[in-house]
Amino acid sequence: MGKLILDIQNLDIGYNKALVENINFSIKRSELVGLIGVNGSGKSTLLKAITQLNSPLSGEIILNDRPITEYTLKERAAEMGLVLTNPQINKQLTVFETVALGRQPYTNWLGLLTKQDKRIVMKAIDQVGLRDKTKKKCAKLSDGQLQKVMLARAIAQQTRLIILDEPTTHLDMYHKIYILKMLKKICKKNNKAMLFATHEINLALQLCDKIIVLNDKKAHFGTTEELAKNQVFTELFPNDLINFDQEQLIFKV
Repeated sequence: MGKLILDIQNLDIGYNKALVENINFSIKRSELVGLIGVNGSGKSTLLKAITQLNSPLSGEIILNDRPITEYTLKERAAEMGLVLTNPQINKQLTVFETVALGRQPYTNWLGLLTKQDKRIVMKAIDQVGLRDKTKKKCAKLSDGQLQKVMLARAIAQQTRLIILDEPTTHLDMYHKIYILKMLKKICKKNNKAMLFATHEINLALQLCDKIIVLNDKKAHFGTTEELAKNQVFTELFPNDLINFDQEQLIFKV
């Protein structure tokens, strides 16, 4: 059994009123967890609550055995990394400079990198396969390469939890699979926990250790097999255009 990294207890999320109620799930070390649901179901709202970009309406978010509200911003940055869909970064920075931003929670007030920091940055760049792009400006990268850079920055941050919002947006099918398989490999190799929101539902069902399904103001959590057995997927979409195959555990048109 892996160590519990994130524990969500009785969480209600939304703005003026609850969008999803009574959310309960936990993520352990080395687990890759996918967050799925139709548009407007609350995926981004849940991620914003966990990362404290927005406050939940009620409930508890426990990060490494400590309520997340007790963390300072710097402490939280040392425990949880965030990779957004459209990152606001200076694309005139090189790959190395961008990934090095992940070391900010640990550098001195001048932001100077030690030899150890530089080794950590290069190791993260190696893990996403961008060693040959180290000195290249981010403005000259493809969407897939830029997504790898943002993942490397989160790896260099050396947090035990990484949260990603739609990490495969704008990518073709091959690179969607490549990125998701890379996430799984990094989870296992680096003993990290990862939670990502995605519209690539069939890929998530095949690759993730656990799945969170948001539907009709409720959150369901479990393995693909457990959720299928409980008929969670059959209720996700109207069956006039798409159906869930209970044997193959995928959605079919």
